[in-house]
Amino acid sequence: MDAKAELMKAEWIWPEPYHLLRNTYAQFRADFILAARPRRAPLAVSADQMYMLYINGVYVMRGPARGYQASWPFDEIDVAAWLKPGKNWISIRAYNAGVSTFQYLHQRAAGVICALRVGSTTLRTGQGWWMRVDPACRRDTGRLSMQLNFQEWVDARLDDEDWLYASRFSRQGWIQVRHGKPFGSMPWHDMEPRGIPNLSATVVPYRSLRARSHGRSLHDGQHGFAIHEELHCLEWQPIAGGRATGDRFRFVISPAAKGAFLHRGPRSERVACGGQAVLALSRLGGPSADRHAGAAQSLVSVHVAEAGGAGARLPCIRRFAPAWADASQAPKTCPVGVL
Repeated sequence: MDAKAELMKAEWIWPEPYHLLRNTYAQFRADFILAARPRRAPLAVSADQMYMLYINGVYVMRGPARGYQASWPFDEIDVAAWLKPGKNWISIRAYNAGVSTFQYLHQRAAGVICALRVGSTTLRTGQGWWMRVDPACRRDTGRLSMQLNFQEWVDARLDDEDWLYASRFSRQGWIQVRHGKPFGSMPWHDMEPRGIPNLSATVVPYRSLRARSHGRSLHDGQHGFAIHEELHCLEWQPIAGGRATGDRFRFVISPAAKGAFLHRGPRSERVACGGQAVLALSRLGGPSADRHAGAAQSLVSVHVAEAGGAGARLPCIRRFAPAWADASQAPKTCPVGVL
């Protein structure tokens, strides 16, 4: 498949107009039927600013490479291994900051574009896709700094993630795409394949809780914490608890005090790095029957494991959700937490 030729037939889609763009997380989904599992299924995908691609509830990849909108990068991958006979679905989680940073130049536009060919079957972003703004992610959060992006504040109770993991999901609150922007629309005049290899991804399960700490939250209506003032001087106290089951790790978080955040630190076992630096994403929770009772879901932190050394914790939040011993204890708003 000529990936670019297929993308030229797809459309850029996004659930909100450009004047509302600010720290926006968006979700996209399309369902389709296959008579048999294909030998090849080339897919081309991109997003402005970034995306995570899932097929049939399984994480596949993220991207794109950094670039300029005048010739925006796209990714191409054979997804045959993730497809099956019968019903299939593609889910995309996308993000656009709505502002420029030292790693991204915002051009008053956001979008997702995707094209899949399986034999004579084609699936392209445009009419028939479903999309919405992520209801679990707050947008009025503080920025880490003028060079970097916004902090993440997530209440996972507001998104059951069926759109990612289940063959059927509620379409309440979703928008069905009628039409998008054609390929070549401003500011994406053209597109090009990524110029560097994509990062590989490995799940490193958590095994134990090691420490906890507290700090102050931001004020003046900005949700988050004063990372430049607080994180480097937190006083950590040893803590035990939690239970590891396979690649999942569950632990209970008590509510934080008003105007404060609770900071707990699970750790992964040392990773054999083979002489290379490894960026490891650890996921806690996942789709389960108890998620509606306030169980920990989709808690992901970022670690850097240097060759021959222990992991170094980074001040980065991917997704946070509290786990309450009793669901009735959960407050209306969740405390901010990081790993």
